[in-house]
Amino acid sequence: EGALLKLSIYTPGGIVLLSSIVLEAPEECEFEVEFSPLKNAKRIQRRKYVRAVANYRVIIEQDNETFTGLTQDIGGGGVRFVCDSYICESEVTSKLFLPGIGGINIKGDVLKQPHYKPNEYLLLFTGIEESDRSKIIQKCLEIETRSITPS
Repeated sequence: EGALLKLSIYTPGGIVLLSSIVLEAPEECEFEVEFSPLKNAKRIQRRKYVRAVANYRVIIEQDNETFTGLTQDIGGGGVRFVCDSYICESEVTSKLFLPGIGGINIKGDVLKQPHYKPNEYLLLFTGIEESDRSKIIQKCLEIETRSITPS
């Protein structure tokens, strides 16, 4: 009783976080948890795929040159990364390295967003195996779970 309970709901429209306080909890029987109708809901994700803050190595191959970058965030549809070298906006091949998984081969478009820092880029996936996309999404969910689970 009195414990804070958090609930994450993953929907096509984004991730919604709800929280509530346990008022009464029977010790040895099943019980229901009721959340008030979304008035205390916080939407934290509005993308097609879940996204998470993560710093992983990404290698970009463009016009017979190889660039190494560091992701700022990852998701099933792309990654935002920084790179010390200038990269032109174009279609590239790349490899994203995830801990415990290894390298994932990806074709994508490197894009520059107006609000990005000079060395910051977006790699939008245009060619990725769905099994690899699932690995990235799973990694994002692991990161998200760690961020909302108390230590």
